This record gives sequence, structure tokens and C-alpha cells, in this order.
Amino acid sequence: MMKCHYEVLGVEQSATDDELKKAYRRMARQLHPDKNRGNEEEATQQFQLVQAAYAVLSDPQERAWYDKHREAILRWHTCHLGVDVMPYFSTTAFTGYDDSPQGFYTVYRELFQRIVEDEQAHHEALQRQGYSQLLMAFGDLALHSFPGVHRPPLGFVIRAIAPADWVRKTHGGDGAEGVDVMPYFSTTAFTGYDDSPQGFYTVYRELFQRIVEDEQLIMKLSSDKDIPSFGDSRSNVQKVVRPFYKHWDAFTTRRHFHSCDKWDLRDAPNRRVRRLMEKENKKLRATAKKEYVATVRQLVRFVKKRDKRYQRYLEEVREQRERAQQEEQRRQEAKEKRLAEERARQEERLVAQAQRVMADREDDLSALDAYFDQQFGA
Repeated sequence: MMKCHYEVLGVEQSATDDELKKAYRRMARQLHPDKNRGNEEEATQQFQLVQAAYAVLSDPQERAWYDKHREAILRWHTCHLGVDVMPYFSTTAFTGYDDSPQGFYTVYRELFQRIVEDEQAHHEALQRQGYSQLLMAFGDLALHSFPGVHRPPLGFVIRAIAPADWVRKTHGGDGAEGVDVMPYFSTTAFTGYDDSPQGFYTVYRELFQRIVEDEQLIMKLSSDKDIPSFGDSRSNVQKVVRPFYKHWDAFTTRRHFHSCDKWDLRDAPNRRVRRLMEKENKKLRATAKKEYVATVRQLVRFVKKRDKRYQRYLEEVREQRERAQQEEQRRQEAKEKRLAEERARQEERLVAQAQRVMADREDDLSALDAYFDQQFGA
């Protein structure tokens, strides 16, 4: 079960950067292998959670996004990982064999009820995801059966054939309102940085491919559209990795989000009301589109920050920049040294020239003294 990043670090949501840093260092010391002999594996797993939490919260942009979507992320993981029943394999789970709030019959009645509700929710979610895809296909078919100007928005077709509030409450699954990417804002979405079925590169390659296919399905885009692939752990940075992030950093969607429409314009009694209905519908669509685009772009930043290929590339760029700076510094120092030596040689020449002038003047003075001595006596 995914824990809140703040809970992992043991800090409040209002924690400052310094408090986060101190908490991270404290947890790192507590989970150091030397202090957890015989329990190294669990300590390592816990430290990985601490690292993941600090990586998010120490980045102002990632932290702001996490704070905004924290409940949605935690709620998704809670719903999809099932009820934790391990604490109930102990008599300490209840206080007595009675019907009090902490009594045996109350505790286990509520536990089994939670399991039932969780199973029902999970089953409904699976049905909903598949059903939403059928809705989109059938809705599209029905939509194109309407002639010309009488064709209604897709959102109304979906709502006409879907159970009441189904699409709005569930966001339509993958298809109606885009791919659900919330589960992937966590290092628990993958098991390692490799190409295994649950590895980082496989998981996110398949995720971005789903987003592409979803866009193509909704907008009927050509499947041969040149969209860079995420690649795998061995992909070339210049040919695959950089083009991929360049494309997805500027992600936008062409879907219209008609399923977010609140009003059916055909119900408008007059033009003025119709315009007001359309205005509100457009506002709802724009809000949904903006949120979806922002979420996908934030996902791209989340993945990029953890992509070992891209991080190695950044490290190489930093090293090249440092080498270039060092080389430039050496050239500058060599230039300054040459200039200093040239100035020194110039000063020596000037001194020598001055000395020659002084010597010539002394000779002239000596000759003049000798002349006066000869003419006028000593």
C-alpha cells in the first residue's frame, strides 16, 4: 500500500525545505545497513521509499503537483491494492468478545464488510474501464449515423446510452477522458530500471503507447503518425530518448472533452439561453482539457527525472560543460600568462632602453665636463 510522502518522511504537509532535508537525513541514518544488521532487506526497501518521497518533495514543481493531487493518488492505490488484513491475525485486534466498537464481533464484521465493498469497487472499476471503451466505440458509431448538421456532440450520445452519471463519476476510464495516469506517479508502478514486464522501461513505454493509441482512437488520427517511441533501457539517447522527451514535453490533446458538457443545446428554449449553455459547456471542456494536458506533462517530468538514460545524458552534458569550462579556463590562464610574459619582456626592453639613454646622457655630460675643464681649467 502506498504511503503518503509526508508520512514516509515523518513531517507535516507544511514542512519547510530545511525540515524535509533534516527528516531525510534522519531517516537515512536510521535505515543505514550498519544499524539494521539482520534486517538489511527491509531497511533497503524502506530507504527506497524515503528516497522516492524526498525526490518528489524536494522538487518545488513536483511537490506542488503532488500536494494538489495527493488524495487522488493515494485513493487510487488504496482502491487497487485491497484491504490490508494482516493486522487482524492477532487477538490484539479486538478488546473482548462483545459488540463494543473495539469488540470481536464489531471489528470483524466491519473488516469483512470492507473486503466486500473493496471487491465490489474493484469489480465495478474493471467493468467500467471495459464498458467505457465499448461506449466510445458504440457512441462513435451512433454519432456518425446522424446526418450533417443534425449530428449531436459525442458526449450526449455517450450519456444517452450509458447508465446515469456513469461517465461523469468514473471519468470514463481510458477513452472518455483520456488514459488514467495517476497510478504512474509513484515508484511503486515499476519494480526496477530494466526491460522486464514490470520494469521501468516496459511499464512507461506501454503507458505512453496507450496514450498515443487513445488519442488516435478518439481523433481518428493516422496510426503511422511519426510519434517518437519511449524505447528501452538500451535506446540511443540522441536518436530515441531526447526526441521522445522533446515531443512529450510539449504534449497537447486534440480531444474535445464533450463528455464534460453539462447542457444539451437542443433543450435551449431560445438563442440567448443556448449561447449561455454553450459558453458553460466550453468552459467545462477547456478546464478538463487543461487539467489532462497538465497531468500528462507532469507525468513526463516525473518519468524524465527518473529515467536513468536521460540522467546519464545530463551527467555527460554536465561533464562536457565542466571540461569545456576547464579548457576555457586553461586557455584564459595561458593567455593571461602569455600577456604577462609579454608585458614583462616589454618592461625589460623599456628599462634597457632607458638605461641606454641614461648612459648616453652620462657620456655627453662627461664629454661636456672635459670640454669645460680644457677651456677654463679645473
